[in-house]
Order: sequence, then structure tokens, then C-alpha cells
Amino acid sequence: PPAAAVAPAGPAPAAAAPPPAQPVQAQADTVAANPAPPVTAPAQAPTPAPTGRGGEGKKVPAPRPVVPPAGRPGVLAAADALEGLELPPASSGEGILFVNALPWAEIQLDGRVEGFTPRELRLAAGRHRLRLVHPTRGAVEREADVRAGERLRIEVPLNP
Repeated sequence: PPAAAVAPAGPAPAAAAPPPAQPVQAQADTVAANPAPPVTAPAQAPTPAPTGRGGEGKKVPAPRPVVPPAGRPGVLAAADALEGLELPPASSGEGILFVNALPWAEIQLDGRVEGFTPRELRLAAGRHRLRLVHPTRGAVEREADVRAGERLRIEVPLNP
């Protein structure tokens, strides 16, 4: 039978160095072409400092991970008509909010502008703050309790 390979005694071989960083211009082009939400980097143990004069044995802390903004995601999809979006399954944790105002209004949901009425929005289930704003008829605020796998319909007449 063939002999088994035996590792030499002594320190473990050094890990390969990471690839060099891309130039700043190339990174900017990549971000512009592929906008994506920030990704949380895994936590890393401190890495040894480069060897050389006086730097032996010192530890350099790993960079902090990038953390996305706290809170749940905003609107996941939108349509300009009632039943314009397919109802998600309850297991998805998402529901549909249909909003209409008469005559019309700008929709602000959880502090973000989401277009104009009428509009249907797919979003995470839970309580959301809805604000409908019309330039001459003022603003109306409501709380919308969206349930997973269900469509909630809110229609508000704006007083003249």
C-alpha cells in the first residue's frame, strides 16, 4: 500500500495573503452599477501586524463590521391599483396595504414618501404609521395594522 503523507513538524504554514484592494475608481463603478443594501461583515479576530522591525507580536484590531440601519424593511413592492399585487403567503411575514384618499394625497409610510394615492404596498406585517398629505386639504394620520398574508384597505376622504 502507498505510504501516507506526513506533515513536517514545526509551525503551521502561513495563510495566503488577501488579494490587493481594488482602486477607488473601480469600487465606485461597481457600487453605481450594482446598488445593494449594506451587508453585515462577519466578526473577525485580531490579525497580527506585519512583521518587521519592532512590529513582531503586536495585534491590530479587526475592522468593525458594517451594520445596516436598524428597523424592519420598508415597502417591498408597490402597484397603482387595488389587487395589483399578489397576496403574499402568511408564512412570509408580509401583507398588503391599499391606500386611497379622495381626491388624492401623497403617501408617507413610517416617515418615507411612497408615492400618491391610490396605491397598494407590500410590506412587513405589523403596525405602520400612515400620513396622507394634500397641498390644500391638509394631512391625515392613521395607524395601519398590517397582518401577514392579508390585504388591509384604508380609504380616507380629505375635507375641503
